[in-house]
Amino acid sequence: MPDRWLVVRGGALGDFILTLPALEALRGLGIAVRLVANPRFAQLRPDLYDDLVDIQGMAALPLFDAGPLPWPVDRALVYTPTVAARLSALGVEVFAGPHRPPAGTHAQDALLQPILGLVGEASRRPRLSPTAEALRLIDGRAGAGRVVLAPGAAAADKRWPGMRALERALNEAGAETLWVCPLEEGPPPDLLGPHLSEAPLALLVALAHRSALWVGNDTGTSHLAAAAGAPTWAFFGPTDPACWLPRGARALPMDMTVDDAAQHVTLALMDLKRAPRAAGRN
Repeated sequence: MPDRWLVVRGGALGDFILTLPALEALRGLGIAVRLVANPRFAQLRPDLYDDLVDIQGMAALPLFDAGPLPWPVDRALVYTPTVAARLSALGVEVFAGPHRPPAGTHAQDALLQPILGLVGEASRRPRLSPTAEALRLIDGRAGAGRVVLAPGAAAADKRWPGMRALERALNEAGAETLWVCPLEEGPPPDLLGPHLSEAPLALLVALAHRSALWVGNDTGTSHLAAAAGAPTWAFFGPTDPACWLPRGARALPMDMTVDDAAQHVTLALMDLKRAPRAAGRN
């Protein structure tokens, strides 16, 4: 009988996306996986698990409290220390990953480390593919080919304050923009371009796939954009980009001026137009 694996992954959107290479590596071994995670995030890659348990639902409570587990488990990949300790005490072979990466280590490498002895080489970059339906919606809403501005972040000190001014500067330079509004704030007044509010994650993946460039902060949607293949720039302030910058993305300093940011984005757009279109982004 093959090993029965449990993967427990809490945290925010970016944390989940950074764990995708580990899930891919397990699936590459033909392993059946029961995933305990946020269902909203897990829907991004339903191919990577056989069963899904809502980490905030009643079914996941036995992982955190006393009592028997409701499912048979032989091995587990876990990033929550208390859950790792509980499963070990129940006789499960646990591969425990860090809740936060060590200083100077990229989070994705730290999340892969516990299972590298089993899987050997693994992808170093998360991958998200848009659905055909989501692409049709984006193409029908003038979302393709625009510079996406995503100003949201959970912590105020992670939000670059110049997004509105950058939008004006880019429009003056002839670039078309689209604003991805933070769910808790909604669209600010007097936007120059269209906006998306409360967009499903599948729609954001399609938007990133079709965008000319994605400009955001150190937050989950920047990880989503990079994983979907968008040229991605993210502003970093209190956190270390060596640990948290999405793979393939470019880090920008939080103290960058609007003029400098607009110039960098405009030049990047010119370079991207001259470069061959990346495979899979058509």
